[in-house]
Amino acid sequence: NRRLGPWGSRTNTGKVVIFTQIFRWWKPNAEVTGTQIGSYFGAALCSVDVDSDGSTDLILIGAPHYYEQTQGGQVSMCPMPRWSKWRCETVLRGEQGHPWGRFGEALTVLGDMNGDKLTDVAIGAPGEQENRGAVYIFHGVSGLDIGLVHSQRITSSQLSLRLQYFGQSLSGGQDLTQDGLADLAVGAKGHVLLLRSLPVLKVGVSMRFAPVEVAKAAYQCWEEVPATLEAGEAMVCLTIRKGSLDQIGDIQSSVSYDLVLDPGRLIPRAIFNETKNWTLTRRKILGLGDHCETMKLLLPDCVEDIVTPITLRLNFSLVGNPTSSGNLRPVLAVGSQDFSTASLPFEKNCGQDHLCEGDLSVSFSFSGLQTLMVGSSLELNVTVTVSNEGEDSYGTVVTFYYPEGLSYRRVSEIQQPHQRPLHLACEAESTENKAWRGSSCSINHPILQEGTRGTFIITFDVSYKAALGDRLLVRANASSENNKPATSKTTFQLELPVKYAVYTVISRQEESTTYFNFSSSDENSKKEAKHRYRVNNLSQRDLDISVTFWVPILLDGMAVWDVAVRAPAQSLPCVAEREPPQCSDFLTKIPKSSVLDCSIADCLRIRCDIPSFGVQEELDFILEGNLSFGWVSQTLQKKVEVVSVAEIAFNTSVYSQLPGQEAFLRAQMETVLEEHEVYNPTFLMVGSSVGGLLLLALITVALYKLGFFKRQYKEMLDDKPEDPATLSGEDFICEDPNLPLS
Repeated sequence: NRRLGPWGSRTNTGKVVIFTQIFRWWKPNAEVTGTQIGSYFGAALCSVDVDSDGSTDLILIGAPHYYEQTQGGQVSMCPMPRWSKWRCETVLRGEQGHPWGRFGEALTVLGDMNGDKLTDVAIGAPGEQENRGAVYIFHGVSGLDIGLVHSQRITSSQLSLRLQYFGQSLSGGQDLTQDGLADLAVGAKGHVLLLRSLPVLKVGVSMRFAPVEVAKAAYQCWEEVPATLEAGEAMVCLTIRKGSLDQIGDIQSSVSYDLVLDPGRLIPRAIFNETKNWTLTRRKILGLGDHCETMKLLLPDCVEDIVTPITLRLNFSLVGNPTSSGNLRPVLAVGSQDFSTASLPFEKNCGQDHLCEGDLSVSFSFSGLQTLMVGSSLELNVTVTVSNEGEDSYGTVVTFYYPEGLSYRRVSEIQQPHQRPLHLACEAESTENKAWRGSSCSINHPILQEGTRGTFIITFDVSYKAALGDRLLVRANASSENNKPATSKTTFQLELPVKYAVYTVISRQEESTTYFNFSSSDENSKKEAKHRYRVNNLSQRDLDISVTFWVPILLDGMAVWDVAVRAPAQSLPCVAEREPPQCSDFLTKIPKSSVLDCSIADCLRIRCDIPSFGVQEELDFILEGNLSFGWVSQTLQKKVEVVSVAEIAFNTSVYSQLPGQEAFLRAQMETVLEEHEVYNPTFLMVGSSVGGLLLLALITVALYKLGFFKRQYKEMLDDKPEDPATLSGEDFICEDPNLPLS
C-alpha cells in the first residue's frame, strides 16, 4: 500500500512524499521537491490511471503560485517512481497572459471524455481573467501520459458574468445526470456549477472504385471515339458511431461533405456524371451507422498522364443535433480527421501478358576520387549510370544507401550526345537501419522508356565530424513499380578508402633561450638554456599523436647540453634514446653553416606520446638543461648555433595533415653561442700614463729649444724701471706703499 501526501520543505519550495505501509507503519518511499520558493508546490495532488488498468500511472502536482512573467501556476506530471527516484520532467501550463492565474489550484480526474479509452483530467485556474477563473481540459495520450496542449478552456464568462474564482475546486468522474457521461462539478465563490459532458461522435470514411482501375479502352484516344468515356464508379461510405459510452440512444447529425477529383491539378482528368464537373457537394441528416452513395465518373478528354492515379478527396463537417433528453448537442471527437483520399489507377500498357518487364541496371564511380579526406573534402561526387534495356519501366527509382556522416546535397545530369535527357528528382529518405542513411532519385517519372540510358552526378555533403572507419561503402539499388525481382544488374556497391584531415601545429615560443656569449676563461662553465615548444590541435576531432625532439648532447665526446624535457603533464609518457651522429667528421661540415645539430653531434631523441589530443587543445613542452661552452673550441668557430628540432607524428594510414599545412608539423629552435676576447686594462693604463709623460716631456723640451721661456724673461727685464725703492723677484715686483706716487 502506498499513500501520497504533501510535506513542507525546509527550503520553502514545497515537497510531495509517497509513503509505503510496512505492517502498521507508514514510511517515506519517494519524494520530489518544488523548484521555486512560495510556489505552493504540492497544494493540489491528483493520481491518474491513464490506461484504466487499475494501477496509478501519473501523479499530478499543482503549484498554483508558481510565477512567470506571462503565466501563473503550473502542474508537474510525475510518473510513478521506480525504487526511490522520483522525477517530474514534464509540466502543464495554462494560456499566457495570466501571471496571477493560479493554474493548478484544483485537479481532478474526468475519466474517458472523448472515447479513446484514455483518462482525461481537468485543472482549475481561479485567478485568470482578474479572478473570474477558468477550467482546462487535458486529454490522456498513448504512452501513459497527458497531452501538453489543452483540448478545451472553459471560462466563467462563458457561463455567467458574475462568477468569481471559477475553478477553485473541482470534482469529476461521476455521472450525476444519469446519462452515462461523466460530469464535472466546478466550485466558484458562492456557487457550484455542474458541467455536463457532450456525446462524442466518430466518423469513419471509406471510398472504393469499380472497376479498380481505368481500362485502356477508356483513356486511349482513337479517331472515332466519343469525347467522354465512362471511367467507372466511386462508392463513398460514412460510418458514424459513438465515441463515448452513454445512454442517450440514437443521435442525429447534420453532415456536409465535398468531393473533389484530382485536387490541385490545373485540369482534372475526371468529372462527376451528375454535375459534369470535378466537384460534388452533399448535405444530409444522418444517424448512427453506415451511409453509402455511388457516383459515376467520366473522362471528358484524352488523358495524357496515365501513370499518376486519379485522386478523389472528401472533406466533411459534422454538427450534432440536440438530443431529446437533456438538450445535449453531440460533437465530433477532438483530433478526428475530417478528410480522406482514394486513388484510381490506370491500366498499364505492358503487352498481352499485362506484365511490365523492365530490365534495369545501375553502376557508379566516385568521379576519379582515390581517397576521401574527411574534414578536407566537403563534398563527395558520385557519377551514376542507369539504363533500361527491357519494356517500359514505371516509377523507376534509384536508391542510395550510405553511412551517417554523409547527407544528400544535390543532383545534376550529364547530358550525353544522342541520349534523351533525364528528369531527376532526388530526396533523402529514412531507413530502418539507424546506422545508414538513404536517398532516392526518381528517374524519368513516370516512365523510363525502353532503351533509355543516362548519366548523372549525385553530390553528398561530408560532415567534418563523420566517423566512417577506414573505408566508405556506398550502395545503389534500382527498382520500379514493375515489381521485377532484384538482380545483380539492379544492385551495385563500391568502396572508397577514407582518411581524416587534421590540422596540428608545433611552434617555438619566444620564452626560449636564444643567445649566450662567453670568453676563453668560461670554457669550463655552464649556463641553463631552454627551448620551449607549443603543440596545438586545430582540427575538428581528437587524435593520438607523438611529439619527437632531437637535441645535440655530445660533440666528439665532449658534453654539449645536459638536457631533459618537461612535459605539460606527468601522465604523458616520454621516452629518451641516444642516437649517433649522421656525419662523424664535423670539422668538414660545421665551417659551412656554423650549426650544431643532430647531423654532426650525438643526439638525444625524446618521444612523448599523447594518446588523446583534444580539439583546440594546446600543450607546452620545455627542453631545459645546462649548456656547456668547452666544446665550442673544437669547432674552430667563434659563433655556433645549437639547434633542436621538434616534430609531430601520427598514424598516416588514418590521418592526414590538411593540404598545404605540412610545414607546421616540424619546428626548430636555435641558441647562438658566441666567443669574445677579454683584454687586461692594466697594461693599457700603464702604457697610456707612460706615453702621456713622454709626450709632455717632448713638448717641454721643444718649447725650451725654441726659446719660449728665455725670450719672455728678457722682455720683462727690459720693461722694468730703474728705481731703488723697488724690489724685484724672478717673476713679480713689490712696491713700497709709503712712497708718494710721481
